Amino acid sequence: MGNGLTIAELETTLDGFFAACVDYKKRTMTLKDGKTAFLCDFKDLTDRRYIAERIVLPLLTADRGVITVSAKGALKLTASFSRCTQLYAYSHLTLYEKNGFYTLLEGALIASFFSLSENLDCFALAAYLCEASAAVVVPNDGEGEILNLLLNALYALKSNLFTPEFIKAVFELRLAALSGLEPTVGACPGCGRPLAEADERYFFLTEGLILCPACASGQPADETPYRLSRAVYAAIAYVTAAKPKAIFSFRIGDEALRDLSVVAEKYLQNQLERTFPTLEFYKTTRQIPNE
Repeated sequence: MGNGLTIAELETTLDGFFAACVDYKKRTMTLKDGKTAFLCDFKDLTDRRYIAERIVLPLLTADRGVITVSAKGALKLTASFSRCTQLYAYSHLTLYEKNGFYTLLEGALIASFFSLSENLDCFALAAYLCEASAAVVVPNDGEGEILNLLLNALYALKSNLFTPEFIKAVFELRLAALSGLEPTVGACPGCGRPLAEADERYFFLTEGLILCPACASGQPADETPYRLSRAVYAAIAYVTAAKPKAIFSFRIGDEALRDLSVVAEKYLQNQLERTFPTLEFYKTTRQIPNE
């Protein structure tokens, strides 16, 4: 009987994104503008002996999902690859793999989003985008589309061309779609009527169904659906189907954006059956009440 051969040691190169290892404490700080926010501590920065020796960092990759990488002295300013392993760094890396463990040999920075940390709102949103991405990826599995979505969102956030609320809503809808949780758009699943022609549309978050009024009225009463305006429905249909680099290329009014933000957030949380500490952190920085 043949013996399956496992390659336990190899040197490989790949591109990856370093997210934060953040421990969100239930402590608060008061900002200059009077807002109150959670005080976040970086675990890796609490022990200088740990910094002096080596750190273990989460890495989101296109080919292998989320992996952990050991990097000797990466947080030292004098380390040769300190920039390519900093918070929110997208880098080209050479790794040594042994029995599923990765050690960083060398790296080169492709793009840095560390400047987002200069604005607390942007930093908080970036942390949420990273946590939500990590929640849906499968370890050691290809996640190129999710990595591209995260990078596109961070580029958009860094550009200051879009509001954080807009970026967040678009990201949440697209992330759900890439995770196989795309809501029904196009035709009503109940009767086949084009939803774009309906006077109203109703979004059932649990099943991911968007129904016309007639079909919605026949659903069980154990869930209250969200009524979608024409603008909000059009945004959902666009985001779930648009080309990756065009997902932010549309306009939406302020009132419709507020409705879209609520629906997108609730839908992702409902489908993943979880909440995110970083989302609470983001809402605290912007004083956004929980719906």
